[in-house]
Amino acid sequence: MAKKVKSFAQIMEEAKELTKNIKQVQKIAAQKTKGCKNHADVMRGLCKPCYEIDTNTTLEAKLAKEPWISTNGYKYCYDENGEPELYHRRVARDFLGRDLFEGERIAFLNKDKSDCRPENLGVQKIIPLSDLS
Repeated sequence: MAKKVKSFAQIMEEAKELTKNIKQVQKIAAQKTKGCKNHADVMRGLCKPCYEIDTNTTLEAKLAKEPWISTNGYKYCYDENGEPELYHRRVARDFLGRDLFEGERIAFLNKDKSDCRPENLGVQKIIPLSDLS
């Protein structure tokens, strides 16, 4: 069978219909943003400040969030910059009153990576074999 070729008029009519559909999507997105007029991403319908409010990703929200257990079994929390950090390292740092030195690592005495109580944590100094000879 021969393929049917569209006329220029048909193509232009389809383009108008697509434009109309895009405007409808933009209108719906604007309604879902609770009045926000600064859409950075119209398809999602949220500008950055609205996205942060709706997804609770502001620094204040991150700092208020309770520690969580990741799929790797370790507990994480957010540091003062809003970056994820290992919770057991924070507990050790707060308990010691100082930052951990290079070569220090935290060990779990009962081997439970989610148990971050100070009495379950120990500091180990890692010494390269080359330094022992």
